[in-house]
Amino acid sequence: MTLRQHIFDWGRNKAVIDGYRQDRFVAEIEQNITLDEQLATLLRMSLQYVLQVRLVNHFADVQEIVERDVESMEARYRAGAARLAEMRQARLTGLEIESRLTQSERQRDLVVEAMKTQFNIAPQEAEAVIESFTKARPDVPAVIAGIASPRARLIKHNIDKARAEAERLRAERRPAFTGVVTARGWDIGHKDRCNDPVPRNHPDAGSRRVGGFSGPRYRDQNCNTYEMTGALEFNLPLYDGGANAAQRGGVNARRMGLEAELAAQQRSHNAESRRLQDQLLDELTQLAETKQKLDELETQIASERLLSTRTRGNLLNLLSLEQRFADETARHISLTYRAEGTRMEALQLAGRLADTLTITLGDSGC
Repeated sequence: MTLRQHIFDWGRNKAVIDGYRQDRFVAEIEQNITLDEQLATLLRMSLQYVLQVRLVNHFADVQEIVERDVESMEARYRAGAARLAEMRQARLTGLEIESRLTQSERQRDLVVEAMKTQFNIAPQEAEAVIESFTKARPDVPAVIAGIASPRARLIKHNIDKARAEAERLRAERRPAFTGVVTARGWDIGHKDRCNDPVPRNHPDAGSRRVGGFSGPRYRDQNCNTYEMTGALEFNLPLYDGGANAAQRGGVNARRMGLEAELAAQQRSHNAESRRLQDQLLDELTQLAETKQKLDELETQIASERLLSTRTRGNLLNLLSLEQRFADETARHISLTYRAEGTRMEALQLAGRLADTLTITLGDSGC
């Protein structure tokens, strides 16, 4: 049996262990990035689906109202109270709303098919995903420094891995000391002979007694032999044809490339974070503006409808207001889900999308 123990190797084993540790960190971060990417894709599709559903419901409601107004315009035309151009204009407004409804239905069906193909989830599950997200996400996601982003941390661990590898290669060019202990045993006698009792004064008598102190003894000599030796090994690499130096050069070049990539990643992350934050604030401002416009249009439509009912006012003005209201409402709905998408992108960029939804690796839902 031989036992070996490294006594001093200039940090080679420590560098190897550190390299394995960096590999583990890299694998964990890559798994988290992949998880966030999959969640982002699912949320993007779910947001698109819910958006189209809301647009379909909205245009369906508007179509019912516009159809009644078009019928009123046609009745006026038949009674001679409206011109042909006015009736045609009313019909065009109705066709425009119908076209928008058909387009939204087609987009909704395409998203449903994509969700089924890629994630095999039903529309009801997509709505539940969005509901969970809107409840858990912050109004304005916090901006994190570029060095703390997942991709920057991934690059940093790869840099540390390259440094550990360079340290290992450097240590391999230096002498190493190893302690060695070897133990051997063999039988050079006969077991039956060794176990035969002999008189106490026999030359082969050992210390094992058969009876009392003065009784016979077993043979202990010339039966088994053991040997234990120790040594200190000194290993010094003499010549490797420049292989070690070439490897160190390659590792150092890779490290410098990663350091440049880390700096570029930090700049890119900071710029993208600012862009997303500015975009979200702009969308929130537009949402407030469209809400104000919708309130004003609702007041105008109510007034125009009351005027049309009492004095048989111009229905084209009412239809025009209803079309503007439909367009502004559709814009408000789109902005709402665009803002949710921007929040989602900001959380993914910060590596906090899975944490926001409290989803971790190993969950059955992933």
